[in-house]
Amino acid sequence: MLADTGLVVVQDRNTGAFSVRKETAAESKNAVRVVEKIVRPEKILKRDESGLLKLDTFTVTGTQIRGGQPTSPLVTIRDTEMRMSGHNDLGEVIRALPQNFSGGQNPGVQSGAPSSVTGSQANQNFSGGSSLNLRGLGPDATLVLLNGARLPYDGFTQATDITVIPTSAINRIEIVLDGASAIYGSDAIGGVANVILKRDYNGAEISARIGSATDGGFNNQQFNATTGTTWKSGGLIIAGEIYNVGQVKSNQRKYLPTTLGDTTLYPSSKQRGILFSGHQRIGADIEFTLDGFYTSRKHSQTVDDRTNHMINFVRSESEIFGISPSLRLSLPMDWSLCLQGSWGSNKIDWDLDVLADDATKLLDQPTRYENRASSASVQSEGPVFHLPGGDARLSVGGGWREGTFQSFDLTTSTANVSGEDRSYYNYAEINLPVVGEKQKIALVRKLIFNGAIRHEEYRSFGGTTTPKIGALWSILAGIDIKASWGRSFKVPTLNEQFQVPTISLARPIARGNPPGSAGTAVLELRGGNRDLHPARAEVLTVGFVARPENIPGLDIEVNSFTIDYTDRVRFPIAPITQALTNPAFSSFVKLNPSNSEIASAFSAVGRAAALPGYATSASFSSPPVDALLTAYNSGLVYALVDNRQANVAKQYMNGIDASLRYRMNAFNGKLVLSATGSWIIESTRKLTAMAAEQEAAGTAFFPANFKGRIGATWSQGGLTLSTNANLISGVTDTTVAPTKRTDSMLTIDAICNFATHSELFGDLEVNVAATNLLNRHPPLFGAHPLGLSDWANYDSTNYSALGRLVSVAVIKKF
Repeated sequence: MLADTGLVVVQDRNTGAFSVRKETAAESKNAVRVVEKIVRPEKILKRDESGLLKLDTFTVTGTQIRGGQPTSPLVTIRDTEMRMSGHNDLGEVIRALPQNFSGGQNPGVQSGAPSSVTGSQANQNFSGGSSLNLRGLGPDATLVLLNGARLPYDGFTQATDITVIPTSAINRIEIVLDGASAIYGSDAIGGVANVILKRDYNGAEISARIGSATDGGFNNQQFNATTGTTWKSGGLIIAGEIYNVGQVKSNQRKYLPTTLGDTTLYPSSKQRGILFSGHQRIGADIEFTLDGFYTSRKHSQTVDDRTNHMINFVRSESEIFGISPSLRLSLPMDWSLCLQGSWGSNKIDWDLDVLADDATKLLDQPTRYENRASSASVQSEGPVFHLPGGDARLSVGGGWREGTFQSFDLTTSTANVSGEDRSYYNYAEINLPVVGEKQKIALVRKLIFNGAIRHEEYRSFGGTTTPKIGALWSILAGIDIKASWGRSFKVPTLNEQFQVPTISLARPIARGNPPGSAGTAVLELRGGNRDLHPARAEVLTVGFVARPENIPGLDIEVNSFTIDYTDRVRFPIAPITQALTNPAFSSFVKLNPSNSEIASAFSAVGRAAALPGYATSASFSSPPVDALLTAYNSGLVYALVDNRQANVAKQYMNGIDASLRYRMNAFNGKLVLSATGSWIIESTRKLTAMAAEQEAAGTAFFPANFKGRIGATWSQGGLTLSTNANLISGVTDTTVAPTKRTDSMLTIDAICNFATHSELFGDLEVNVAATNLLNRHPPLFGAHPLGLSDWANYDSTNYSALGRLVSVAVIKKF
């Protein structure tokens, strides 16, 4: 179609973007793939009414409207940026993101780290995977998608492991820094991350990377192979990855106490993964796509508890699988219809072995955690009427989603948790371009409003409705002001709902020892709660984007955010030793309960109203168990304590995100300067409605108040040089008096990438990277804030103890 015009349709090998331009020798040989020589341009372009070819519109993360401009902040990280940051997988990429908190389910996080609100279980390295934790709201409060489809949950916290995708297949990751439940449903409170795969990939690529930490440990080898092809009506890409990482031990870091011995700071893992993504056009108006992946991982770590003369060995084996087909139909009048389904599972066999100094096995606890998820949806999108600024477009749809979770002892096959939930939903989203450039209104170059609403019905707790509205006001060319407000929600995890509840006896002396409690007992409930409802959040973002026409290449964006997150699920009484004396827990304690109240408590956990010979647990051995605790007597119950999971916690925060990027020609090449940072100005939490408000951000094991990154990348021909500086502000240890604040942590990265094309070697790249070039160690506490002698005395949720990492990678393209 473009023959004899001097123009070609080309695709950039790095970004995958299409463009129409004059063909140059460099483009046809090195820089780009010439699409016109392989497929008809109608496959990429559409004809308008005049018969001219035009670029097709597309949908970005954060909206279901084709060509829509989301009013929420959006961060895009492309594969070239990942390569030039020195990061090996998506886990390392997201941990460098200023808006992301490294606490949660991430390698290097020690299990002794308490979580921001929901208890220490949210902060631990459970399976060797990595989860996003935007704003530090929890690893289960950020939604993760693969080409728009949900990934299965990971472990009992039901976070999502983002490292299951081979990096060589990734085109980019788009991250919405805003609540988005009105568009995507549950979990989209901190934001949404969408991993977008390469499309229309022709050729093959193999790569090998080796690296290690110069202080010892973290010996890693990564091998990737990617191949793809396109044909007249479709394309297919297949990618595989092998990634091995050696552990880092405490005794390899000289600045840590020698008493930690062999305690693991970063676990070892062996990961294998394969992915495919294909699309096939059927006729002129139908396209079928299919994405699928399978990943397995083995992970291990050690806790050397010398104080108690024990060694804890933790091992896990994971299998993660997902598949997502879709069928998209082009309808008359620029409407489209999309049918999509997905199915996935995440199975973890986890084993805890506890050995005494003489190698006697004290505990062997093999457990399986299995999450399964399936969904189906239908969506239609198109124009509904015309406005001065363009067509008003509407997207409507609905679907269902089902999840199951099981946890059981592999030795006895006894289920600890077994539950499922199903939801049905419908939604609508509209985009209203009220004013456009043609109106030529002073200081209103463009004015767009958008809104969305979603209703979901859950079998477990009923319905919930979430709205969202937004506006974009373009004052001048390149100057936009954006704002959005919405409500989001997060469904209680299946573990929180279906964990087997228990009832037991305890001594009042171990629960605060109130006056008059001698000779009595405390009856306690603990575990899951089927009466939970969703946690809810209101999120407001306001910001501006500046791309001034008189300064080409300059992009500036500043956004403020406010998040009010309520009804978070947690065990309401912590510490349990203050259950009877701390007023904050009074609504969960019933003094002198009646026989009917006691009977109701037994009924709530599915037990008969008797505990003969119950509660001989070793947890009551200090002070020694007395006759009261070995023979239940309802007449001697001093208090009934309900410490089951409950919607009790609240978190509030506000802050500012800012980013700057400037592209220019300099030093006979291309130079890109960048800076991005996130400030949490205010962050408070309340563990229960009656609890005192506490500072969150800036304290140990919570997000630091500031996290930022500045960088420079220079390229000429096949040579690219990049450097980045990363700063995380200090945190305060509030467990000591007076409180103590740590230093901040500043690290420098340097990366060199050389790509060459020759008759002898073909397309070849060599990448050399050094992160934390100056080998800075994490800022230290005087001792572990929780007094745990078997854990390192630094905040592992904010700072890394890996030290200087060096790596060399070779990439061969065919």
